[in-house]
Amino acid sequence: MRDELQALARKLGRMLEREAIALLDEVQAASNDWLAALDGGAILTTELCAQITPGVSSAETVRRRCQEREEEGERIARKVGNTWLIPADGWLREVEAWKGRHRRLEAESALRALFVGQPTKIDAECG
Repeated sequence: MRDELQALARKLGRMLEREAIALLDEVQAASNDWLAALDGGAILTTELCAQITPGVSSAETVRRRCQEREEEGERIARKVGNTWLIPADGWLREVEAWKGRHRRLEAESALRALFVGQPTKIDAECG
């Protein structure tokens, strides 16, 4: 009986090890996707949002907008420490609802111009 339990424990240990390795691989892949999204312009900071959005003069205005929307129950960004991270497609939708279609298109053009020559997901995600 003891030998059977030891064999079962070894088998379970190998299974857990394989599962842990698979989970670490998934976490690493997700981390790389997130970094690629940030580097490629699919995730923006408040500073970048202010830079691309006509009629928005500062990152503080963007921060307030994110905070207001969160208080209304419509989260458009995630706050990490003191930084707000905003999905580009979500920000462009927010600009359209807030400032109108024309301003959204201007913001979209400005966003694309910032990342010219870089591999991005902007076109796929923003339309």
